[in-house]
Formats: sequence, structure tokens, C-alpha cells
Amino acid sequence: LTIVDLIYKYNTLSELMAVYLWIIAEAKLFMFLVGPTGSGKTTTLNSLLMLLNPLSKYLTIEDTPELKLPHKYWIQFYTRPSSYGSGREITYYDLVKLSLRYRPDYIIVGEVRGKEIEWLVQAVASGHGGLTTFHGSNHVDVITRISGLLGPDLSQQFRQLISVVASIKRIEEHGNKKANRKIVSIVENVGNDFKEIFKYDYSKDFFIPNSPEELNSVQLDKARELLGWTKERLYEEIDRRILLLRRLGEKGISDYDELAKALVRYYVNGDSIG
Repeated sequence: LTIVDLIYKYNTLSELMAVYLWIIAEAKLFMFLVGPTGSGKTTTLNSLLMLLNPLSKYLTIEDTPELKLPHKYWIQFYTRPSSYGSGREITYYDLVKLSLRYRPDYIIVGEVRGKEIEWLVQAVASGHGGLTTFHGSNHVDVITRISGLLGPDLSQQFRQLISVVASIKRIEEHGNKKANRKIVSIVENVGNDFKEIFKYDYSKDFFIPNSPEELNSVQLDKARELLGWTKERLYEEIDRRILLLRRLGEKGISDYDELAKALVRYYVNGDSIG
């Protein structure tokens, strides 16, 4: 599934939410997608990664190959249990540590579970983009449990570096046997606390806010500075990217390969699929 499917077919997130996460990720800010098993974390992560610059260098680390990127410069690492022949076990910790030698623009960990977070925090602190998923309910789970895996200094650094946490849930609709996946909340780090930027209105089946003018985001402003944009450029980019996604949806361009080509054209030529 691609971002076009998630927005226009499944209503997992809104156009504005997708563009917000796109810009946050493009600026290499530290992002977590959190939710229970089967909530769609990996699918959402993959759809967001597809939006990023095709000329950047990506390194993914997983247990099993689930992520699929169209980018030319994509390196894949997989863990290996010790039961494979005579080789020793290769863990997430080993691979995240090793990934720094490859100097990627983005390090993507399929799911953070343990001490590998130490190296991911250090990677983000040194300028790499960091995206991952986490098994939990909300941003409080992320902060509490990961802080418990880190020493005092790294824990403090982690709390400063984490930018955005998007919470995904399966929602059972009355009379519908199929569960829908929704990003029910997006919160961002505002210094000493976290602030909810987007939320899903269960009663109206609607995402709030729905216009760029209603956004009051510290992390989006930080992303703007990192990308070297003026405030005017930021809102121009939001409008252009919403228009791009909308036109892709209108033209039914949700196929993986077609969407990848359209995004290459967008980055290279500024083509918004007229």
C-alpha cells in the first residue's frame, strides 16, 4: 500500500497529516510510529519513506524484509539468529551500530525493542535522519519505556531529540467486520512536554486540524529552519505537496512503481502532476 491508498482509499490519515510527516522526515527529525500489533505501523512507515528524496541514501534494519523502497541508494540489513549454521547471532544492536559506518542520510529501524536505541539516538544526534516503529499505545509509552533502556545522559539526550510520535490504532466500526487503521494522534516535542498537533475525531470520522492555517507546530518550524526555508516557502511547500497528493489520488496513481516515478519527477522537475 502507498500513501495514496492510505489517504484516499482507507482514510488512515489526511492529506495535511501526510505532508506534515513528510516534511518532518525530510528534515531528518526523529520520528516514531507507535501502535499495537497489526495496527499498520510498518505499512505507514513504508508509505512515508516512499515520499522522501530519491537521491538520498537510506539504510533499513529489519528482522524480516517488509520495507520496500524505490530509492536507488538503499541498503538493507537483516538480523540473523544464531541457529543459522555456525554463524553467530546478528542483532538489531549490532546492525544499528554498524550502520553508522555507511554514512546514510536516513537510518530506519523496523521496530525498536531494546538496547539498539542507544546507537539510534547517537546516529540522530550526529545528523542522520531516524525513523522507527514502536510497540505501544502512545507517546508516554515511548518515552517511559525507552528512557528505561538508556542511561541518564542518553535518556536526557533522547528526550531532547525525539520530535514527533504518531499513534496508530485499529478501529472497529459498528456493523463493519473489517477494522480500519487510523493515525488517531500526532504529538510533537515542545521542549518540556508534548503537544497534540493532530487528532482523529471518532464521532465525525474526521482529522483535526484540516487546514495549514490552523497548524501551530514547533517541530514544523524547526524542520523549516533545517531545510533552509522561509515561512512563506514552508506554506508554499505544504500547498504544493497537498496538491500533488490530491492529483495523484484523482488520477488513481497509487501503484508502487507509478507513484515512485511521479515522486522522482516532483523532486527533479517540480512536476506536481498537472
